[in-house]
Amino acid sequence: MKIKLKKTNEYTIELKIDIPWDTIEPQFNKTLKKFSKKIKMPGFRSGKIPRDRLLNQFQANIEAEFMEQNFQKYYLDALQKEQLVPVNKAE
Repeated sequence: MKIKLKKTNEYTIELKIDIPWDTIEPQFNKTLKKFSKKIKMPGFRSGKIPRDRLLNQFQANIEAEFMEQNFQKYYLDALQKEQLVPVNKAE
């Protein structure tokens, strides 16, 4: 995980976090599997929908769910590594 800090002003710091795909792929696959169990698609049992079909139709939803579940974890890791204490919640 690479972290870049950009100081916007005296009270604002922008974090840029680069995470390699190898690191987040297992969590993405878990999110994909959970999502496939929620979807009902004609011709397929729930949880058995092919990966490429899921990504073609629901990629934005799957990515949003993945980010919602994992963003906070990587954000907190970056704060700890850089020894930062935020005053407000990140945008």
